[in-house]
Parts: sequence; C-alpha cells; structure tokens
Amino acid sequence: MTLDELHVRGGGRPELFTPAETLEYNLRRVADDGLSDGDRIASLSVVLTVGGRRTIVSTRLADMLASPGGSPVVRQVLLHVLAQRDYPDLAPHVAMALPTTEPGRLQQALLDWLTRHRQPKLLAAIVRLWAAADPTDEAGENRYRRLVETTAGRTWSDVLADGLNRPSFLAKGSALGLLANRLSGEQLRRRLLAIEPESVAVEALQFYCQRLDYIPDRGDLLAAVTAFCHRRDLLEQAIPLADRWRAESGYVFDVGDLHLLSRVGSDPNRSIRPREKLLASLADRLNRRTYGWTAGVAGPAGGGDPTSVLASLSVADLLRLDLLCEMLGSPHTRRLLRTTARRDRDDRTSQWGGLIVYLDGHAQGRLYLPGAAGDDQAYRPNERMVQEAADCVTMFHCRFDRAYRGSDLGPTEADFDRLRSLSVRGVILTAISEDHFAAVFYTPDGVVIPLGAFQFLQ
Repeated sequence: MTLDELHVRGGGRPELFTPAETLEYNLRRVADDGLSDGDRIASLSVVLTVGGRRTIVSTRLADMLASPGGSPVVRQVLLHVLAQRDYPDLAPHVAMALPTTEPGRLQQALLDWLTRHRQPKLLAAIVRLWAAADPTDEAGENRYRRLVETTAGRTWSDVLADGLNRPSFLAKGSALGLLANRLSGEQLRRRLLAIEPESVAVEALQFYCQRLDYIPDRGDLLAAVTAFCHRRDLLEQAIPLADRWRAESGYVFDVGDLHLLSRVGSDPNRSIRPREKLLASLADRLNRRTYGWTAGVAGPAGGGDPTSVLASLSVADLLRLDLLCEMLGSPHTRRLLRTTARRDRDDRTSQWGGLIVYLDGHAQGRLYLPGAAGDDQAYRPNERMVQEAADCVTMFHCRFDRAYRGSDLGPTEADFDRLRSLSVRGVILTAISEDHFAAVFYTPDGVVIPLGAFQFLQ
C-alpha cells in the first residue's frame, strides 16, 4: 500500500486507520528525507507508541539508521531510540557518534548501551569522554569507572595505566589526566615508575619523574614526549637550573620552560638572580611605569599594582618578564619594531608575530610570516612557527594596524586558547599611537601583566 492509497482509504481521518496501517504509514514518514525533521520525528513518536517494543519496529529503524546520508538530526534521534531499546547491532554507529556527543540524554544512552555491550575498541573514546566529564558529578564518576572496568575487564586505574603503556592507545593524555586527578602525586609517581615501559610515553614519564620530579598534565603530555624524543640535549641542559630553583624556591618544572631553562642555564655569562631578587626588581620596575593606558586591560594586573600578581608567578615566569623588560627597553629592538609596524600596516590580510628566543645572552624576537590570509583583526601563525613554538621564551604577536585603546590592549579568548594549545606564554605588542606601542604579557591560565608603553625609534 502506498502513502497516497492510505490517504485515500482513510479520507484524511487517522481514526479510520488500523494500528498496522498507522504503524506502516508513520514508519515510511520517518524514512522520508523529503519531510522536515520535525515531521519525521513526530511520526517516530507515533511509531513508538503504536509499535511498542516489537522487534520489527527496531529492525526497520535500524535499517533507516544504516542507510547512507539523510538528516543528522533524525539519525541522532534514531540512534538514541535504538540505544534505549538495547538494539544489539549498533557498534559502528556508536563508534561514529560517541566522540562528538555532548553531555546529555544521547551520550548517557550510548554509555548505558556500552555497559551492556562490551566494546574494547571504543575504550579510548570512553576515556576521552570521562576526562571531559564533570569530576564533581559523583554518580557520573562511578558510572565511568564501572564502564571502563566492564570494557577492559580490570580495575579502572590498571586500565588507564596500561593505556599509557600501549603504543596503539590514542587517549594517553586523557588517561594521564584522569590518574593525576584521582591519585596523589606520590601514588602516581610510584605507579608510573613500576611500569615496564613498552611505549615512549611511559619512557618519557619515567625520565621526568626521576630526573626532574615532574609529571606532565594532560595538556602538556604531547609536548613533554616530543621533547624527550627529539630534544633530550635541552632536557639535560635544563636539569641543573631546575634543580637549583626547586631547592631555592620550590620550583615545579614545566615543559613550557624548557627553552628558558636550557638556554639561560647553559649561558656562562648570564647571572641568574634568586626568585626574591627577581621579584623585587620587577615589582619596582613595573610599579614605576605609567599605567594610564592599561585602565581597560582585562586581567588581575590590569591598571593596578602588579606586585601581588608577580608574587604568584613561578621563578621561570619572573625570569621571562625580566628578559622581556630588558629586550623592550633596548633601542635596537624598538628600531626593529618600527620597521615591523610599517610592514604590518601595509599588510591588510593578517596581524604579524613570531617567537621570542634566548640567543647570544639576550631575548630576541624572531619574526615569522603570517599564516593563512584573512583580515587584519586576527593573528594566524604559520605552520613552521607552530612546530617551533616549543623552543621559545614566549610567542608574540603585533597589533600595529591602528591605534588601540582600553580592553583592546589585552589578549582575547582566542589568544589564550592559542597559548594553551602550544603550551607557551605570550606577549602582545599593540600600537597606541603613531609612535608608541604597549606591551602585555599573559599566560595560559589567565594572568595578564601590562609591561608598559614604549616608543618606536628611528
């Protein structure tokens, strides 16, 4: 029977249809890509009411889900329904949908289905979702622990530690973050050192534990493993200064400090002051600057006395600030920045930027050509700069296209996101007049410190 025939027979009066006819009519409407999502979902409600939990209904809905293309909204609803009905043959669809689901009813239905239908191949996706879940949700936490244990057949902590040690496991950062947030530092350290390493990730973690008393967090794991694999020379150079700072002021190593520690620490001509002297010097230097231009800068130090914020920074960040103030005060740097400003103003496709590195005893800017062209209101680093960002004091970018004021002097959320993705600190250089620019230092965790206003030099 066609839909037209069903219309004619019923005369447009649904009460004249038999349950079987109503079910068939609405099943075909659910499958009809020519209808709106709302109409198809409304018919699905009728199907579930009339058809109940009959196997044929689930089979027809599963056939629709398996058909290529179609509305993503309707497919998501079909998957949700089938997962709740415990339809067994959903593994490919769950595997495709699970990584992109948001917390809510669909995600919960898929996780419940996985609890009943063990899928070891989806363990990494489950671990990623767990790492992104609200850690204060006790019921959700227990649910994830049970699901991981059901999926892998061992205790959740054993499963996560084993994942770190398996080269094929693709959620190592999430596994490490989960362990770090649920075990004490000493428990995690003992756990990592007890593993017989089979992956480079575990080799790297054991090196950092033993040599630098450091366990990377979830976001820094890739950078830490990359440094271990490709920049072991820098790590060895960084260890003496890291040890000294740890003994003097309780410094905790950060892989983002690697360039600073290795370059400055191996410079025989650079005298490195203790934390207390760096802090006092910087507080005095920054408090003597004129801060009228920073009144609208977002951040804890915007427009005020930066001393309390400086005191919260690590000794590595204090040394960064010391090097930056020294660099920005250099006439040579400000002459180069005038040339950069002129070129940036001529370029209407992107803001300019690069990396600040420690070379020949000083912090020096290294300019990189912009990445993909767009407009002049955003900074787009090129691929080479992204690849080399791990080896810098900070990154920087310039807003020289016009004179800025107020909150425009500080970093945007996109700027913070970029720092977090690259595991670096940042400096923004912003024109405030034809002949002057402002400098603002900022960190991935939201600290913003205005460094002052400077004059471009001829």
